[in-house]
Amino acid sequence: MIEDRERIFIEHSCRDYGKLNDTSIGVILDVAKMLDLFSHISDYEAFIDIKVTNDDLMFVVAEHLTEKSYYEYSYLGDFIYRENEPAVFEAWETGAVAESIGISINKSNGGKIITNQRAIPIRSGQEVVAILILEKSIDINGEKPAPTLARSSQISDIMLMLMEVVSTTLDLQIHEGVMFFDHEGKLLYANKYSEDLYRSFGYTSILDRHFDVLNLTSRPFADLLEAFAREHSPTFEVSFFSEETVVVGSRWFRIRFAVLASLSSVVIMFVDDITQTKRFENGNKGYLVTNREMQHRIKNNLMTVASLLRLQARQCDNDQAREIIDLGVNRILSISATFELLARGDSTAVPVLDVLRSIRDNHMAQVANTGLDLQITVSGEDFLLNSEKSTTLGLVVNELVQNAVKHAFVGRDRGVVEISTASDGGAQIVRVRDDGIGFDTEVEPDGGFGLTIIKGLVLESLHGRVTIESNESGTTVSLAFRQIDEGRREARR
Repeated sequence: MIEDRERIFIEHSCRDYGKLNDTSIGVILDVAKMLDLFSHISDYEAFIDIKVTNDDLMFVVAEHLTEKSYYEYSYLGDFIYRENEPAVFEAWETGAVAESIGISINKSNGGKIITNQRAIPIRSGQEVVAILILEKSIDINGEKPAPTLARSSQISDIMLMLMEVVSTTLDLQIHEGVMFFDHEGKLLYANKYSEDLYRSFGYTSILDRHFDVLNLTSRPFADLLEAFAREHSPTFEVSFFSEETVVVGSRWFRIRFAVLASLSSVVIMFVDDITQTKRFENGNKGYLVTNREMQHRIKNNLMTVASLLRLQARQCDNDQAREIIDLGVNRILSISATFELLARGDSTAVPVLDVLRSIRDNHMAQVANTGLDLQITVSGEDFLLNSEKSTTLGLVVNELVQNAVKHAFVGRDRGVVEISTASDGGAQIVRVRDDGIGFDTEVEPDGGFGLTIIKGLVLESLHGRVTIESNESGTTVSLAFRQIDEGRREARR
């Protein structure tokens, strides 16, 4: 994985020095995410270089040094010359893997570091956009010899295969998790889909976890390696492949394994959520396989609009205009919360507590640097809402929290907003309570949707009502509505 500062450095360097487009930069970022994996399983220093436009130079945009690295300083941002690293330029110009002796300068004393270097082209489509470099030092002092690239050709083939896996599966990240384990079963790498999936299972982190802990099948790691040793063909690097279908709760997963023989039996596990496909196959015709992707696109479109508005707000010199834009962003995010949950879930309904937690998180991020010590809690009984009701409720609760943040804590540096729910199976209640200064319920606060519009939304979309209590100890707004079955409503018409 790469940190934000590393990503920003890569993006700026690729644009400034390589004149690369966003697609090419995305490919380079995908490979950069795996540099630590490349270095770990090969024990090589790993770098990514780009070609400097209109100059016979390469430029280092990413690196991962081993724990026992012979480099004492970072080489990020350095220019690379043809005479020092000819393999890099050869790989760039021919589009083929190249190997040669390289020379680096020791920044601590000006001495030369001699390396055995393997250069592997990184492609965006058919075009070479960068070079992945794997290298080891060559000992020239007559002491203990440093390891050589004894299996460099095999290693390069595996790296190319791994880059293919990344470019085709990693950051599509809609359907499949990809995880790499070393020969002892320790997790080396997991893509974002995998991290999010296991977080939904209750894991706070899967870093350094063992295969047997994360494997959703009943097959132990030792059995997998034993089967590989028994069945693999020595002529193939990816020698063993196994596939199983498992059920976890109400969800179906297809689990696939591949073993990389030449790298001390590195195991790749692919996890594919096939719940929707299974439901469709089992005759649930009303549950379309494409539903989740549609919700995903809607959520992405809303997030794009929110991002554009944020950019506009940063460029705005008028404080009032900036505040209005920020309010609009929060409203969009409250709507987006429903579609994000629909995109991740297995049904057309979403849990109300998840929607409310998303709204809480958005507001906590919004006030993080304002000087207000705000605590927002979400509690109560969970129940499901369809997309229409969830969107309306999210919009209304967002507005109530927004009003509390703006008006309830005037003259104070801290405050509490409590969002709670209750249900008896038929009627649902959502309360937003603050410990602020209160207000005259006969006079609406300035700004916001206004209580009249909030009441109208609850009445028309939720078929409910709003009650407000306010005094010097704070304000409580209660939303009460009933879950009306759509079929029964249709029958009554």
